[in-house]
Amino acid sequence: MIQLDQCKSRLEQMMEVSPFDLPKLREQAKGYSEQMEAPGFWDDPDAAQKVNKQLKDVNDRIQQYEQLHDGVSDTLDLCEMVMAEYDDDMAKEIEKETESLDGRVEQLRLAT
Repeated sequence: MIQLDQCKSRLEQMMEVSPFDLPKLREQAKGYSEQMEAPGFWDDPDAAQKVNKQLKDVNDRIQQYEQLHDGVSDTLDLCEMVMAEYDDDMAKEIEKETESLDGRVEQLRLAT
């Protein structure tokens, strides 16, 4: 039988751990956006391209985290429902998804 308690515990730990400082990333994105709106910003195409790339990179990291967070949250909700009314097929799916999410969390942690 699948150990749903272990999956639930791992999912809860993933919800608490962020591989990077999300508020700081959002502040950086805001700063880059403000720079891009400043008069004369586009006068130096090389500098503008650099800031534009930095903004894209920060937004990509924010999006990755938000997608991962949503996946963990959804799987945790599903885990709790299956624990209330056990379904072997769903339990296997939860275990598989937990493994996948665990790997994605680790990848993000290592990338930062």
